[in-house]
Amino acid sequence: MSNPEWVKKINEILKNKKDIQVGEEKPKIIFELKEDGLLWTEMLITLHKIKRKNKSIIPFPIIFESVCRKFSITKTKVWNCLFFLREFGLIEIIKCHGIKLNYRII
Repeated sequence: MSNPEWVKKINEILKNKKDIQVGEEKPKIIFELKEDGLLWTEMLITLHKIKRKNKSIIPFPIIFESVCRKFSITKTKVWNCLFFLREFGLIEIIKCHGIKLNYRII
């Protein structure tokens, strides 16, 4: 049985992450979502929707308000999700400010 498409993309991201030199711009990840209802895709869509125009950083209070309300989870669980997304290079956590998205949804 072959891996789902999202697993292949994450494996590709991790492979490319090793090739990036210090100081180079990280590549943007582009998702063309075909499956609805998966929790991780819902989380990515939610974060993408709350991204403000002309601002690269999404403040933590806005993240917690939107994500906690939508998924009915605590801030601690949201933090766990954010750390998980950071491990795969989908977001950057900006200390004391918020997050920066490294992906785009089309």
